[in-house]
Amino acid sequence: YDLALTKTVNADTVTQDRAFSYTLAISNLGPNSARDIRLTDFLPDSVTASGFSVAPIDANASPLQWEFPMLSPGASLVVTFQAEVPDSLILPQLPFERFNTAFVSSPLDTNAANDTARVSVFILEAPPYYDLALTKTVNADTVTQGRAFS
Repeated sequence: YDLALTKTVNADTVTQDRAFSYTLAISNLGPNSARDIRLTDFLPDSVTASGFSVAPIDANASPLQWEFPMLSPGASLVVTFQAEVPDSLILPQLPFERFNTAFVSSPLDTNAANDTARVSVFILEAPPYYDLALTKTVNADTVTQGRAFS
């Protein structure tokens, strides 16, 4: 059998503290069923993951890993999850490019050339958040025409 992995990200440029998503798809190109499949995803430093469509072995581990017992010929498995870069991260340059690499493995996979997938995302600083308030007061509630007031 021949397993093939693809990886996509829903945005090529993201802002700190805003969620984006990764999708990994494993396909069994056949001709036999694949067994003992392991999917490994090396998230870039400072990228956190959550909201998994399929739970990894340990959601807090690095790298993230999934295990699947079998995949029939012609079938696919899809894993999606949310990712985020905290606004506390100091970016050394703008935009800051981060690469994410994943690979799939299985003991009898006949073609390792299509077992790795890599995507990149550019990270921009989070826009500043301002909490402004405006107050206006007057020193008199009644004024006379032609007289100054403040």
